[in-house]
Amino acid sequence: MSSWCADLLTQLARKWDHRGLSSLGVLGVMGWAVEAVSPVDAARLAEAVAYTGSGVPGAVPEGTPEGILVTEDGVPCQTPPTFLNRGGPAAFMGGQATTVLGAGAFGAEVPAAAGAAAPTVGGKSYWEAAGLPQRPPIAQCSEADFMRDLVAFVQAKHPAVPVNADTFPETVLNGLQLDLYTLYKEVVLRGGFTVGNGINWKGQVFPAMKNFTDGNKMTGVGNTLKRHYQAFLLAYEECHPEDLTSDRCAYCGGGEGPEKEWVSCEKCGCWVHFNCDQRPDIGTFQDYNKDAGRDYVCIRCAMSS
Repeated sequence: MSSWCADLLTQLARKWDHRGLSSLGVLGVMGWAVEAVSPVDAARLAEAVAYTGSGVPGAVPEGTPEGILVTEDGVPCQTPPTFLNRGGPAAFMGGQATTVLGAGAFGAEVPAAAGAAAPTVGGKSYWEAAGLPQRPPIAQCSEADFMRDLVAFVQAKHPAVPVNADTFPETVLNGLQLDLYTLYKEVVLRGGFTVGNGINWKGQVFPAMKNFTDGNKMTGVGNTLKRHYQAFLLAYEECHPEDLTSDRCAYCGGGEGPEKEWVSCEKCGCWVHFNCDQRPDIGTFQDYNKDAGRDYVCIRCAMSS
């Protein structure tokens, strides 16, 4: 779908009183759960996609694990998936770890919070299970090492989904295979996906990628990059919090806040609250956040040069 349509549906999905999407059977849009979906809806979905028993109401198939759910009609089903529910009421199904439906190529499962445990296989970390050494820190990590590690992560997290390491990701942007390595490095350098609109996706992230070409006429590329990041890289980022730059302002030492606008220094990579910079010629936040906007240089780097 078009970018504006995806953005509109995402906003509608997050409104609890908007039941049009759930009545159509839509449970998630771009990684956001439709708030009107109830736990009963989730159980029915699980019955449809995961139930493999006899289907007899009230009967629990032999060998079924303890804690199996039963729908309001008495039909047993496997534990249903839960839903990504950022910024809304309590998480569905009792606040378990969240899973995104329809977030991307893998129906991408995303941990509920940053720093979530990485997937394991047979008691081993995903990279050990794949016979790989732990990759270097992201600043020293080569593209080859990063892609091997990412593919191992995806295979461990979604073992039922075939992944061809030679062609992953099979996604094209501007006529070229999606450059996940640079996309990830540019986003974590700027504080990670949660920074949101504080990252200039089109004006700064996209030009650093192999997919960028001079004179390209791509529209909506910022939203496209956000969706690709959420589908392919967000779960990986949340399992590697050590990759993120500090979430503290280099000027005041403060963190996140409802009115905080963040910018990153193009020279040293530090993050600061834009309002903490009181230089008279600094301009406005929109001067830096808009497409092809100004490059921000912090006070320390400006003085040193």
